[in-house]
Amino acid sequence: MKHLTETQLSAYLSETMDESEKLALEHHLEQCESCFHDYLTAMEEWDPAITLSGSFTDEVMTVIGDQVAPSQPASSKKRMWINFSAAAGLTLILTVSGLFHEMVSFADQKEFKQAPSITEKMMTQTNELLDGMKKGDDKNE
Repeated sequence: MKHLTETQLSAYLSETMDESEKLALEHHLEQCESCFHDYLTAMEEWDPAITLSGSFTDEVMTVIGDQVAPSQPASSKKRMWINFSAAAGLTLILTVSGLFHEMVSFADQKEFKQAPSITEKMMTQTNELLDGMKKGDDKNE
């Protein structure tokens, strides 16, 4: 089995080989432990030498700025304030007229019949069963 060279590993890491060579190299790395170890070592030492231009940040910010949604137009802000004012005004009118008070007092006057919960029913039945067992034990003594 022929081992991989540093040139081949470097070409693989920099992604400059064609697809068939890449697949053959990957297959070899799966089979050969020594070459895989060499690959890992080369990967740790590899410096991709990526350099960014001085204007990179400005270019990215320009692209991002073009993609950001524009702020709300003045007409939608005006509509928001009109809706807010209408809601606040209606709340004040209903409060001053006493309608909210009437709704609360109506709810207080109406009796809501609440059935016991399932847990309460189970506890009651369990207590009755235990009391019955206790009475049975008292009779046996």
